Amino acid sequence: MKRIILLLCSTAIILTSCTPAVTDISAFEYTIKEETVLIKSYVGQEKQVVIPSEIEGYPVTAIGFSAFGRQDIETVVIPDTVTVIEEYAFGDCLYLSEIHFGSGLIAIEDNAFYGCVSLENLELPKGLQSIGECAFSACIGLKQVFIPNSIEHWRQSAFMSDTALTTILFEEGTKTIGGWATFHACYSLETITFPDSVELIEDGTFMRCAFIKDVIFNGNAPIMNEAFYMEGRDMKEINIHYKEGTSGWDAEVWQKYTLVKS
Repeated sequence: MKRIILLLCSTAIILTSCTPAVTDISAFEYTIKEETVLIKSYVGQEKQVVIPSEIEGYPVTAIGFSAFGRQDIETVVIPDTVTVIEEYAFGDCLYLSEIHFGSGLIAIEDNAFYGCVSLENLELPKGLQSIGECAFSACIGLKQVFIPNSIEHWRQSAFMSDTALTTILFEEGTKTIGGWATFHACYSLETITFPDSVELIEDGTFMRCAFIKDVIFNGNAPIMNEAFYMEGRDMKEINIHYKEGTSGWDAEVWQKYTLVKS
């Protein structure tokens, strides 16, 4: 019996030590308006930051303009109470390698994570509705991103010049993908797979992604015109893979590519 109790206590100690503590509110400057808290700036020294879900009894709902901009933080945990991350909130955080988003996030505004060069994997939260212009642009270490099906508003150049990006995971149920230059000049992209739910790929979404070779569709042909535009490139170099029994591939727009039925 004593051995079991000792084992349980040891496990509890390990779990406690692995759970990061919430960063003290003294590390933040903030404002309270209409019974909600906006984080104005980070003045702490910790490199692993856990943003509190409430301050002075009020929920933290927004991370303000350049609140963490150019700080040396390495990881950040954003609580479920936060609904918006404002412009440049984490811009040029050169050492930021991990972001844990809360489930309540609705909008990531323009340039919010611009130039976070140490970020390698990104999982956007389900329920996110809007990605701002250049929100994750120039994240040159970013290799993989998960994009939920809840996104309704894509501002231009959201992932522009993420030159290490090789994998984009679109959640099943996604209907509309991209906007002008969303993945502009992501030169490491060679293969893209779309779920069968996709109905529209906006013009310019993958423009100047010069090394895309294979595009895999699991459903019917979506509405698309110049999603893969690259001046001077022979579009026949791009293989469009589609499944037998799906429709829409006889449309003129697809004839510029090499169609591969599987």
